[in-house]
Parts: sequence; structure tokens; C-alpha cells
Amino acid sequence: MPTGTEQAKRATAAAIDLRAGELVPARNAALFAAAYDAMGLDAGAALQRIGLSRAQLRDPSALVPAATSYRLLALASERDPTFSVRAGAALPWGDAGLADYVHGTRATLGAALESFVRFVRVVGTNSRYALDDEPGGALLRAIYLPAPAPALQRMLSEFTLSLLFGRLRDIAGRDVAIEVRFLHVPPPWETALRERFGCKLVFTAPAAGILFSRASLAMPSQRADPRLEEIVERHALDVLRADPPAETLADHVAAAVRAALPDGLPPMRRIAKALALSERTLRRRLAEQRLTFERVRDVELERLARELLRSRSTIEEVAYLLGFSEARAFKRWTGRTPGAFRAESTRST
Repeated sequence: MPTGTEQAKRATAAAIDLRAGELVPARNAALFAAAYDAMGLDAGAALQRIGLSRAQLRDPSALVPAATSYRLLALASERDPTFSVRAGAALPWGDAGLADYVHGTRATLGAALESFVRFVRVVGTNSRYALDDEPGGALLRAIYLPAPAPALQRMLSEFTLSLLFGRLRDIAGRDVAIEVRFLHVPPPWETALRERFGCKLVFTAPAAGILFSRASLAMPSQRADPRLEEIVERHALDVLRADPPAETLADHVAAAVRAALPDGLPPMRRIAKALALSERTLRRRLAEQRLTFERVRDVELERLARELLRSRSTIEEVAYLLGFSEARAFKRWTGRTPGAFRAESTRST
């Protein structure tokens, strides 16, 4: 019988497989490959294992499966669960590519934060950010696109916040964060997080991010360069224009549904929380596009079912991966027996 750790690895791998058909810019994986290098790990071997090459990562127009960056994180974290936070701290200035310069060349810390919100997609497409005014200061709030599994969401959060924390310290010339907030519960390596950030940490927070005092926003950037700022901004705009069309809300809902499936068929309240929206707001915004949550969810489930039925060995396994407790529940959703659904799916291909 597999151990708990082995079961968790299998669940994570199965969840990653559900993202196999999505394509994202290669820079999503490039940042994690750079983190491997910074940690002294063999990035070349890891890339080969997941079917990528350095040449692909250097190609600004290349698209790769969304699952690849998550696989890089998962492989490293299997050996060292603190990899995410330590790699975020180890990545030297400049190794994040264009992103380091498009933010760092701004005149002040506040301008750097505003630039980060605007141009975060030059780093990767796994997250978005917003700069919120709070009673205690200004919050750089992370809005993560749903990862395939909760463990991967935690890895991504720890890596990005650790990396961002260090970059903003470099720009300001000293520590400026008041507190760092995480969506997840305190991990067994909480001590490593506290050593990295050295400020108040908040777990199971309503939103992830880094809180700053308002006064710190006016601090001059130690890396300000007005001439370079103009050049790198033009380049950043070119990079974003070359990206595939931005995801719609329905795309985000579908991604959140996929991420939630390992824990069962997700209700709307869970998807709304994953997208940092209220149920009412999510329903209203979908209605503006003449959609419903149930329709988006069912279309995504049927799409995944067709993909999985072409590759998985048993109908019961497919039903489990799509969040159904048993194969009979599959018929209640599709109106067809699993065997008939498989036959139809096979004929359609």
C-alpha cells in the first residue's frame, strides 16, 4: 500500500496532468529553471526529464505546456520542501530577466510596485497583482491563477513572495515590508519562512501579499535609471503584445475548476474564493458574458472527460479525477453511461 507521501505525490502528478493541454509562454518555466541554477541544481537534467530544452526557454515566442513549470517546482520540492522559499531568496538580480529591470529602474519604491502590477506578466502568467490601500499601509496583493493542486499553489506562493521580497529590498536598499501574508496554513518549515522574511507572517490570510508602510512608497530606488527605464518599458510592452490573447473570466473559472478537482467536484463558493471574488460578483460577471458558473464548469468537465477517456485505463479512475465519488455519478452529470460516453468520445476523434 502506498504511503501518505507517495499518495500525495500521485495526486499532485494526476492534478498536473489535467493541465497538460494548456499552453503558456516559455518564460513561466524559465524563471524556475533559473532558480534551479541559483540553487546549484541540475536544471538541464530536470528540463530534459520534462521534455524541454534551454533553447525553448530562450525563445520569447515559444509556448510550452502549462504543466511544465509546476513539474519543475514539484521535482525540486520533493527533494527539499523549502526549495521554493530558498530559491526565491537565492535568485540573483538580473536572473529574472526583463522583469528585474522594468521595475528596478523606476524612481521610487512606489513606482516600482505600480510597474510590477502593470508588467507582472513579463515574469510569467501564473499570477497577477494589485496595489491596495489598507488602514495599516499599502498591500501588494497577489492574485494567483489556480495551480493544479494545493501543494503546488503553496510552492508558487512561497517562491514568488520570497523573490519579490528580495527584489523590493534591493530597490529600496533596506527591508521595507511590515508583514507577509499567505493563504496556506503554517508549513512544517515555518522557521525557514520566518528566517527569510524577518517580519510578521500571517497564515490563512484572506489574501496573499506583502504589506508596506505608506511612507516607504516614496523611498528612492537604489537602481533608478531614467534612460534605461524608457528602453525596458518599450521592450516589456512588445513582450506583452506578443502574448496569446488574455484569459477571459470563463478561462479563469475553468482553471480553478481543474485545480479543485483532486478534492472533489467544486461548488461555486470554492471557485469564487480561489479567484478572490464573492459568489455574487462571480455570478454577476459571468452573467454579463451570458454565462453561468454551472455551464462553464460542466463544459470544462466534459472537455476533460473526453481527453481522459482517450488515455486512462479505467472509467472509475476518470470519474475519480473529475471529482465524482463513483462511476454512477458520472451518468447523472452526462446523461449517459460511462461506457457510452467513452464510445462516443472515441468516435469523435
